Amino acid sequence: MRTSPDFSDLIGQPYGGCWELVRTLYRRCFEIDLPDVDHIVGELDEWSLIELGQQDFGDVLVFREPIGKHVGFCLDNQKMIHTTSTKDNVIERYLGTAWKDRLQSIYRHKTLA
Repeated sequence: MRTSPDFSDLIGQPYGGCWELVRTLYRRCFEIDLPDVDHIVGELDEWSLIELGQQDFGDVLVFREPIGKHVGFCLDNQKMIHTTSTKDNVIERYLGTAWKDRLQSIYRHKTLA
């Protein structure tokens, strides 16, 4: 399993959106520039669908929302870093009560396989 660097400088900070945070983390952690459109996850050859239980640091977690989708950056088999329109950057459990029923899919960038 890949390991998570320290993200304490990002926690509690406002961000420009969930996908923008994932893009920033990909640049920071993997030196990968992701496109600026969030619907790209899972739609291009650069992504592989991952089964729950196989997730790893850096995988993109995709959640159903009442309008559209939400993404988070997987830190380990329980936690993600993400941001929403109602909260700043935060680390939360993605299999906890608030998110587990909305988890739709998990994607891994093929350069991380």
